[in-house]
Amino acid sequence: MSAPSSLSLTQQHVYKKLSELACLYFTGDFSDLPTQPRLFPLVAGPTGAGKSFLVRTLANEINAHFMRICFGDWLPYGARTGTPTMDKIKDALIKYEHVILHLDELDKFRKMFDSPWSNCVANDIWTMMDRQFKLEDPYVLRRPDEQIARKEKGVGNRLWIVGSGTWQDLFDNSQMQSTKPTLGFAPIPGPTPPLSSLEEKQKLIREQDFIPRELIARFHNEVLIIDYPRNTEEITDMLERCGINRLASKLDVTIDPESISFSEQGLRVFESISADLLMKLQKRELEKARIPENEIFPAISLLNQRIQEVEALNPFPEPFEPDPWGTI
Repeated sequence: MSAPSSLSLTQQHVYKKLSELACLYFTGDFSDLPTQPRLFPLVAGPTGAGKSFLVRTLANEINAHFMRICFGDWLPYGARTGTPTMDKIKDALIKYEHVILHLDELDKFRKMFDSPWSNCVANDIWTMMDRQFKLEDPYVLRRPDEQIARKEKGVGNRLWIVGSGTWQDLFDNSQMQSTKPTLGFAPIPGPTPPLSSLEEKQKLIREQDFIPRELIARFHNEVLIIDYPRNTEEITDMLERCGINRLASKLDVTIDPESISFSEQGLRVFESISADLLMKLQKRELEKARIPENEIFPAISLLNQRIQEVEALNPFPEPFEPDPWGTI
């Protein structure tokens, strides 16, 4: 399963690993094993690194239903108002054959674990990850045929969970200065970022307890790390593969990779650059047609062909972040 062309090196690395785990989870038969393998990945990355984008892209690639739920938005059983989150997940499992649940913002887990509410949320999540729940619900009135369908369908290996969180301190450069590289895990074939940085972060995760052990114990043993491009060469490569250089050449301008900062928007900065270039191209086409500014909208249909040619160059036709709940 090939990764999209507009990914950074760490995104390609993580996407490949996610693809391998998803394929093994949905197609493997582990009934003969005395213990169930841990195939739920945990992804760590700074804000705007594309964690949700990768999971949604993979779900579309394998034709699985995608749901994204933030830890702080989880509604446990017993809440006075609203539909419990577990019921939403059960309904999705009835409607779709395979469901990929992106459980995001798990970095809030430790901060919120000191209240009865967060304990209820955690218990729900552990029950779900251990697959210790059934689709039929004796406390909800349903038609007999619907209850039978829920009982026969079961959960099985149809709900795959991808956890993620920011853990911003992990990506603070000052945290890395005094850490020596260590062989934390074996690299996988394919595009792989410099291992020293990944190994340093793996060491910080294990030794400095960045991520709660309660989380790590329930996910795949290798925490998948996503990060921003590290140098101008990688940024230049992304500008080329995303098609931004192609847009810039239409305007006879050059994008300086050293001027790109990820501190505010993360990888969405490439979307902003793309949008700015598209607007300039559109404005130039309108000027070529010599349409007065107050007549642009009445005359816009005359420029549809030119505008569509410009917009076809857009490397980001869809935003990175999906709808929080998906479509249920």
